[in-house]
Amino acid sequence: MKATVEVGWLAGIMDGEGTITLNLGTDRPKGHMHLCIAFSNTSLSVIEKVQKILGKMGVNFKTYCASKANRGWKDIHQVKVMQIDSVKVLLNILVPHLTCKRQQAALMLEFLAYRECGKRKAYTEECIALAGAIRALNHRGSVETARESRESVKIQSDLPGDRKNVAEMPTSKPN
Repeated sequence: MKATVEVGWLAGIMDGEGTITLNLGTDRPKGHMHLCIAFSNTSLSVIEKVQKILGKMGVNFKTYCASKANRGWKDIHQVKVMQIDSVKVLLNILVPHLTCKRQQAALMLEFLAYRECGKRKAYTEECIALAGAIRALNHRGSVETARESRESVKIQSDLPGDRKNVAEMPTSKPN
């Protein structure tokens, strides 16, 4: 599939609303993997467009809906690509257009290349490291990162009662 507006749109949705995950299980002698490319949104029209584009690419997917009505929230619609061949097709098309998720996509493709060479074999150290790298990239941020950002941004209010010297402002200490 040539680079089109639809491919660029899908890459944008992946960067903003998508996830690329790889979990390795060890409960079987040779292990097993759970890989997933997911697009999530509360807008059904966005999900329908994702389905249409994936269909044009020949990518197999499943669609899910998680009802949150009992909590007063909108339903969450998801499109998940979990078959190895479909994941490879999708990522090979999207990688050049991704920004935020490019590293995860490249690592997933590298993982799949390792697995292609030794199907049905136990995971190598390289495979385990790649899965760990994807997991680390998907992590929302460490406590250290959050603490540094809080300490680096200090706002002094112009309200008369709030005029404290920035040096006097308390900083949160880790527990």
